[in-house]
Amino acid sequence: MNWKDSLQEKGFIRVHRSYLVNYAWILQIKGDQVYLKNCQDKIPLSRGRSEKVKLQYQRLIREEGVLWIWQLYRNSCSYRGMYDRYTNADPIL
Repeated sequence: MNWKDSLQEKGFIRVHRSYLVNYAWILQIKGDQVYLKNCQDKIPLSRGRSEKVKLQYQRLIREEGVLWIWQLYRNSCSYRGMYDRYTNADPIL
């Protein structure tokens, strides 16, 4: 395994020949630009990598969502306990 593969496993995406970005810092991918969270910076998105970058970003976001749901389930004793904890409301059963 080379260093590029190692970084990709940790959530980094090569968006341009000169840029690697951690997906958690991506606010939006629009046109040929990648907009970053918490700053006004935008990074060029390579036309040749555009489709691959978008698919990789979507996959990482999806995996994060599945992990978050699994952690919620694991940390709760029951469905009702999980629902009450994260919504502060009684579920309609």
